[in-house]
Amino acid sequence: MAALVFQIVGLRELLAGIRGSRGKLSKAIEDQMRFLVEVISGRAAAKIIGSRASNPPEVLGVVTGRLRQAVAASGRVRRRGSEIVGSVGTNRVVYGPVHELGLTISVGRVGTIDMPQRPFLAPALEESRDLIADRLGLAFEAVLGTG
Repeated sequence: MAALVFQIVGLRELLAGIRGSRGKLSKAIEDQMRFLVEVISGRAAAKIIGSRASNPPEVLGVVTGRLRQAVAASGRVRRRGSEIVGSVGTNRVVYGPVHELGLTISVGRVGTIDMPQRPFLAPALEESRDLIADRLGLAFEAVLGTG
């Protein structure tokens, strides 16, 4: 699971600024999250490339284009209590997680079928780490100033 860790310098001053600008800051973060979700879903969709036959086994190729379209259209931002949650996924294409995470199927006496991982979501998130930090930083700067 991917995680981002931030270090906040000047926490006392930051908290004072946040208390006075809570609504504006929340809106600015939500706007940046919408931008980030769009970028990350686009990057994930771009990882599903070429035809299945022409790709090496570790690269997810296009058969029908349905998964790539679903990923590109899946990004959304919503509020859950005090949280702002951005999500990118496979938008109801049930085989998306199988490609992302891999799968082993036991077939009775025949043996097993192994579907290798062909991740497209996790690499897109990883490639976006710096952009995420930069854009969320912009939200804080826009509302609280750069000091």
